[in-house]
Amino acid sequence: MVDCTGGLALVLGGGAARAADQAGVLRGVARIAPTLAPAVLTRVSADAINTAFLASSNQPFAPTADALARGDEIERFLAP
Repeated sequence: MVDCTGGLALVLGGGAARAADQAGVLRGVARIAPTLAPAVLTRVSADAINTAFLASSNQPFAPTADALARGDEIERFLAP
């Protein structure tokens, strides 16, 4: 368990068809709050790809969410 007192947790719900929609919503959130830095990232179902992509980046949330929505680097990210 992670103590996130005073921080922000981002939980992405399940549903494979929602994963692409979430990428767009995440980009919108990033544009509104470019300095957002969730302390905890978690997921359910196919949304694990979105969550892992966000969590693995050493870049700020906003450009990472934008790259996810555009599909940038997803093939590299998923490559063995």
